[in-house]
Order: sequence, then C-alpha cells, then structure tokens
Amino acid sequence: MIKKLCFAIIAMGMAALVNAQEVKLGVKVGVNISTLNGNEDNLDAQDGWVLGATAEVALTEKFSLQPELLYSQQGAQDRESFLYDLKYITMPIMAKYYLAEGFSLEAGPQISFLIKDEILSKTSDATLNPNSENIDIAMNLGLGYQLNKRFSVQTRYSIGTMDVDKEAKFKNGVLQLTVGYHF
Repeated sequence: MIKKLCFAIIAMGMAALVNAQEVKLGVKVGVNISTLNGNEDNLDAQDGWVLGATAEVALTEKFSLQPELLYSQQGAQDRESFLYDLKYITMPIMAKYYLAEGFSLEAGPQISFLIKDEILSKTSDATLNPNSENIDIAMNLGLGYQLNKRFSVQTRYSIGTMDVDKEAKFKNGVLQLTVGYHF
C-alpha cells in the first residue's frame, strides 16, 4: 500500500513537470507548533523547526503544484514530566489555487518518514524509546501569500491520518508557519 502511494506521488510530480509552464525552485524555513491528538487529552503543544526544498510547478495562471522535501520537528509534551520528540522527513504535494493576486489556497497529501523518536523525561536524565510507526500519512490545508517574485509566506495545518504509536491511539497535528525564497 505504501509503495503504491509513493509511486503515485512521484508519478503525479513527474506528470506535472512534463506539462508545466513554469517551474520555480526554492527553500523554506519556519516553525511547527505540533501536538498529538487522540486519547491523551493532557498533552500540550511543542514547537520545532521545519526547513527544506520546494518547487512550484505552474500548470495554469491560477493553479500550480508545489512538491516539497522537508525536515520537520514534531511531537508533544506534558509540561511537568516528559517531551515526546519526533523528527520526520516529510514530502507534501500541495495543490495551489490563486484566489487573488499573490494569495493562494493550498491543499494536498503528505507522506512522512520517521528519522528519530524518543521520550525525554523532564524530571530525570532518562530517555525512552517509544514504539513509533515509521511512516505517517497526513492531509494538509493552508494559505499562502507571494510577497514578490522571490519571497513568500505560508501557513498550513497538517492532520495525521495514522496512529503515531503502535500502542497509544493518537495522531500528529501540526500548525506550520514558513517563509520561502525562490531562486
């Protein structure tokens, strides 16, 4: 199932490049405000960094695809006792529709690959290794604004569709605020 999804995402990206009118490459950096939603209703949000590469592939004057490859720090915390620290390589493919000059509505799927997970105690030096899933699938919804030909700002919310941990029933939820630069 995951191999088929990865293949479909890559095929969509390549098809878009073949039909593209214009391709802009760039980088983006920003902040994540993440939490874990589910049966652990006492978990608080934590902040982290997001950074990586992006491309915007214009298909029409108002519609484009934006594939990205990002490093994303996520997780949640109990302010008094622990920090659930998750680090992912994420690959969102955002469909962008320009509502007005510079303003875009964005939506699309995202596949994330876990590269590090640990639970850090805030009361001792203990570190636990959780039983986290290696892959997460999410849906993203966001807004963007192109400030000029080089700079843009985006905000999006990512809703995880898979349980993060094999035993606990909670999913990623990430609010992302970024600044992008196109070459």
